Amino acid sequence: MYPFVLWNSINETKIADHQVSKAEVHDVLDDPIIDEVPSQSNPAYCVVQGETRHGRWLIVVYEKVDQDTIRPVTAYEPQPPSH
Repeated sequence: MYPFVLWNSINETKIADHQVSKAEVHDVLDDPIIDEVPSQSNPAYCVVQGETRHGRWLIVVYEKVDQDTIRPVTAYEPQPPSH
């Protein structure tokens, strides 16, 4: 989807806090099932959803740096709906 993904200690720690690896983030970014939509909480961010190569469903939030580059903000498994 985007050829360049910027990582730093902040976003690496954030995804690790959710038990998500960089490879899993790349899996979702490379082939999202639910295409990019603007984040409801921050209009500067976009959100995609998809499966990792091992079938784990993730939400990935990122910021567009330029046309070819993004910076992941966080990634996590969605919470099941409450009834």
